[in-house]
Amino acid sequence: MARPKFEATEERRRMVKTMAGVGARHEEIAQVLKITPKTLRRHLRQELDDGVVQANVQVMNTLFKMATSGRYAGATIFWAKTRCRWQESNRREQEEKLPPQFQIHIEGEKAA
Repeated sequence: MARPKFEATEERRRMVKTMAGVGARHEEIAQVLKITPKTLRRHLRQELDDGVVQANVQVMNTLFKMATSGRYAGATIFWAKTRCRWQESNRREQEEKLPPQFQIHIEGEKAA
């Protein structure tokens, strides 16, 4: 006996979009819907893709608000490092990039 034909209802579409957005694997989503991962991808590809994108946008929006509020230094630093490509470097690395006449040596510190 053949399986009944899968119907992508609005409720199932919302469920797939939500589950994909929070990071559930296709196999897990298919298991909940009692279908194969192949059937899931065939009938609900757009929801799988959109759920991930929409969740990422929502998190990025929250991070942006935190980073620009002035209240969350960690979020601001994270944004600067990941989005602006800022990076920390120690003083020695900075000195090594300078010509010798501009290098600073602190008394008691061994020269490299």
